[in-house]
Amino acid sequence: GPGGLVGHPWSSAAFAPYRLDAGRAPRAADEVVVTGGWAAPGERVRTDRGTLRVVGTVPGLGFEDAVFFTDARAADLAPLSVQLAVDAEASAVRDTVREVVRDGVPDGAGVRVLTGAERRYADADPHRDEEALTALNALFGTAGGVSAFVSVFVVSSTFAFAVAQRRREFGLLRTAGATPGQLRRTVLAEAAVVGVLASGTGCVLGAYA
Repeated sequence: GPGGLVGHPWSSAAFAPYRLDAGRAPRAADEVVVTGGWAAPGERVRTDRGTLRVVGTVPGLGFEDAVFFTDARAADLAPLSVQLAVDAEASAVRDTVREVVRDGVPDGAGVRVLTGAERRYADADPHRDEEALTALNALFGTAGGVSAFVSVFVVSSTFAFAVAQRRREFGLLRTAGATPGQLRRTVLAEAAVVGVLASGTGCVLGAYA
């Protein structure tokens, strides 16, 4: 199998979440469920924990190659856990942690309860979201700059063409007594109305897109 396999108890699979796409959950000590598709149900694989029988597979989530044991077998392999996923109210978990620390258990002093967005600190690579966000910011910044540059030139050239086409109309208005300022205000008002309507439509369509 691939290097860097990470073992977990099967009961923790629901927190990722991992969902079976083939086979079943492990029931015996030598049965496992694996991610990544490198082994199929029914195969036997050799590991530093002995020969294991793959009884199920789950789709990989991209941040680890996981092997799921039964809860009892996982407890035997790693009796000391540094991270726990708990399905309970955060306040109840914090109260329990305070009681453990208050009772003088030395290992309880460094316990942290992570909820909401802070749960990412329990991931194997907690900073990957920051890196992805930085990359997206750079991408959107570049795309926004190019879009603004193109928009300015397309709108200005189209507007200039539209004004040039209306040269006779503006000549007739000047003949009828319109001042240059009135013509400029008319053109600017038309541009403002069209721009507001076009921008609003673009925002609505962009939100859906």
